[in-house]
Amino acid sequence: MNALIVWMMMGTYCGSNKPYIQDMTVTFRTQYYVKNNTVLDATVKLPLDKITCNNQLYNMTSDDEILLLGDCVEKNLKKHHVELNGIYYNKEDNDIIIKTNVGDMTLPFC
Repeated sequence: MNALIVWMMMGTYCGSNKPYIQDMTVTFRTQYYVKNNTVLDATVKLPLDKITCNNQLYNMTSDDEILLLGDCVEKNLKKHHVELNGIYYNKEDNDIIIKTNVGDMTLPFC
């Protein structure tokens, strides 16, 4: 991972895609006791459920795609018939783009 991009991403991104996703936050942070010391926490508030996945390891590809190394987010979204097609970091606007089968969502830095 590019250290400069990882440093630029540190912090919380938030947004919503109403009516289905009432609120979503993704926080990138450093975890010093993990070998790959960058992790993310994701919280998704749906009308009848709340998904929380903390300490998710991730990798970033050369085209700024964020690859989750655990299945917490994907497994919980599938329960609600949502397929995760990709997560991308947009360094020009400093936001996160989440692509799913029910539509795309942009999370600005908040």
